[in-house]
Amino acid sequence: MRRWIRDRLKLVLAGIRGRCSLRDVGGELVPAFKPRLQRPRSPVRHSADAIAVVLSPHLDDAVLSCWSVLTSSSDLIVVNVFTGGPRPGYVTAWDRFTGASDSLVRRDERLREDEEALAMAGCSSVNLGFPDQQYRRRSPSTAALVSGLADHLPRVSRVYAPAGIGGHVDHLLTREMAKAISRESVPVELYAELPYAVTYGWPAWVTGDPPDPFLVVDADWEPHLASAPWPARALTPRVQKLSDEEAAAKLTALKAYKTQYRALAGGPRDSLADPSVLRFEVLWRVLE
Repeated sequence: MRRWIRDRLKLVLAGIRGRCSLRDVGGELVPAFKPRLQRPRSPVRHSADAIAVVLSPHLDDAVLSCWSVLTSSSDLIVVNVFTGGPRPGYVTAWDRFTGASDSLVRRDERLREDEEALAMAGCSSVNLGFPDQQYRRRSPSTAALVSGLADHLPRVSRVYAPAGIGGHVDHLLTREMAKAISRESVPVELYAELPYAVTYGWPAWVTGDPPDPFLVVDADWEPHLASAPWPARALTPRVQKLSDEEAAAKLTALKAYKTQYRALAGGPRDSLADPSVLRFEVLWRVLE
């Protein structure tokens, strides 16, 4: 035991005197710490002069949840992550639900819809081409997703990513992308995803309405936010309230997704057009 202690004291002294790296010292003293120190760097790096990126899991998420961001700056691009399609002559349950008879045809329709909707916000987009969850058997790794982004945008100034409310696997994978990129000092903001975030309406602190003692929407959000790769204390929320004109423009853009809008809005309830839903967006600034 004494020899073990003496050897480690020698190792610490060697690190202090510069005879070996502190990284090696940490790895030897705390073996579990070694893999973290040796984690590969993200190929996407931070540059204050680069463009900001809205990571959109699917071909509608950015417009659904980040209209205020899309229309706030021209120095911004939408990155649609999961845009790959299935084989021809095949239809998934979701695509069938939205009236499709061929999922590949429907994917192509959605690409055109997204281009039209984003043009209304004055935004361009990049499609990474990873298969949508409904079209794949195995999820891509975070490293593969980040590498796919780096092929198009090796430098970014800021990243907006889904908060994971609703727990959709593609949203969680996209959130993990943001975490990996944030390790290169890239600022991150998370956004509350519609329609998942408003299944029971917005929390009272978002709308300013009196709290409902029998409906605590935060309780629906909390498990999803707790699963984020940042502690709750690192998330600072902010509410964006759209003007009448901004809300009307957003609704017009949402309806450009004509193959998806009816399903996302709950059919004849048309919940996305409800002013108490449409006029608000919620984001969280991540403090690393």
